[in-house]
Amino acid sequence: MKKEVEVKEKVNENEERKVRPVITSRLLFISVLDKIYLVILFLILVASTYANFSGDMSSLEYGFWAKVFGELGVLIGIIITYFIFNWFYKCAVKTVLCLTETQVYKEEYWPLIRHETSIPLNKITRVKTIKIFWIFRSIWIFQYGKLPVIFFTWTNQEFKDELTKRISEDKLPVENKYEEKNILSLQSKLLKYAAIALAAVIALLGVVRFFNYIFSTERSIPGTYKNGETKIVLESDKTCSLTGIVSDDVTGCSWKYYKEEDRVLLTYEYTSGTYYKYNRSRTLDMKYSKKTLTYNSTEYKK
Repeated sequence: MKKEVEVKEKVNENEERKVRPVITSRLLFISVLDKIYLVILFLILVASTYANFSGDMSSLEYGFWAKVFGELGVLIGIIITYFIFNWFYKCAVKTVLCLTETQVYKEEYWPLIRHETSIPLNKITRVKTIKIFWIFRSIWIFQYGKLPVIFFTWTNQEFKDELTKRISEDKLPVENKYEEKNILSLQSKLLKYAAIALAAVIALLGVVRFFNYIFSTERSIPGTYKNGETKIVLESDKTCSLTGIVSDDVTGCSWKYYKEEDRVLLTYEYTSGTYYKYNRSRTLDMKYSKKTLTYNSTEYKK
């Protein structure tokens, strides 16, 4: 038992052999970077959801359930984006610029990369601070024969003031204390509320789609319209057939409804040519009103 206690004490002694910095500067915006990332993710989610569910909900071509599955793809993309943001956020949290009595120490993190810079104070030739638009602040540390070390931080002036007072060298590692955290915890209430809100929005869109579809004018259009021996058949899959209304040999036909003008536009294909046959297409613009199609002043009724 005594040996175990002695080992623990030695480990604690080794852990304590670190230099406490005189001043520590973190990256600019680090205190609000998680909130910035969350706002970006929220805006991406809102914009993607809006783009996914946009369209005429009363249209036969709207495809609500396809859009719901598309929203799953949006959510997967948001989750992947979150983990990428979180990776960069954790790197930014650990990045630090420190000043001790003997050196300037920079510990920089990028995904899969960790870089350390240690500059003895007697190698530093000049220190400069820059402020752009008051908020974008940086400190520039110049040294002999090397490019300046640039660090963007809110406390750039405080760091410069302290740096001018130090002259000796210290070989002990510099302590970098940071809080291990993610942008958003899976147990967070915010995530739960966001999931509930998204589910509610999708459910509401489903209800709106249902009633728009039920009371849609376009839904009542498919059917057979006749005028004597001539007839127009409009199918719910947006195909159609024509009998007696055109003299061409129709090989294919489709229709589309324009709600703003209450018009149905028929586009049919036919073959033309005496010796060499080729495909052509024509359109028929018809007015729709109360189960009636009107073309060239002729009415075709259901």
